[in-house]
Amino acid sequence: KAMNATAANALLAGDIVKRLRRVTAHRQPQTQPASVAVLVNNVLALLEHRLRADAIEVKVHIPESLPQVMVDSVLVTQVILNLVHNAADAMADATVRRIRIDAACVSGRQVRLSIADTGPGVTPHNASRIFDPYFSTKEQGMGIGLTISRSIMEALGGSLECVQAPGQDLGPGAIFVIELSAKEHVEHSSA
Repeated sequence: KAMNATAANALLAGDIVKRLRRVTAHRQPQTQPASVAVLVNNVLALLEHRLRADAIEVKVHIPESLPQVMVDSVLVTQVILNLVHNAADAMADATVRRIRIDAACVSGRQVRLSIADTGPGVTPHNASRIFDPYFSTKEQGMGIGLTISRSIMEALGGSLECVQAPGQDLGPGAIFVIELSAKEHVEHSSA
């Protein structure tokens, strides 16, 4: 079972690199309908060992009625993976380690996916620079993960933002918000 999981992860990693090359070569991403719940569950399966080892509780709230999104599933999986990984890193010194993943449909056109953590949050100074290339709040960070993630989202016609979360039930933390086009909206606008 572990070998099969490792092989599947290696194939996914290869797919991610191939698709990232495609985006950076300014080729059109391969979009198709996808379930946000499936994308999130795939990421949580990939990070299951790390989340368990770091005693991180994950709460997922994705309504069954959420429309599918038009995305390159491999690339969006990489973005979500990066955000959940960053959230886990941010909580290294936190006493409460919890990630909350929520999704909602916004005005029937967009699907909003938010990933919140119980880490220290992002200072206003860092928030203005967090998507800049080579800027990192991590001691060993390269500062390219969020830059690439935002570029992927923009190439797919979506967005990625960091929002402050005063008063949220998780504590100070940070919230990263992805917005993607709902499948129904894409079909209607191209018809």
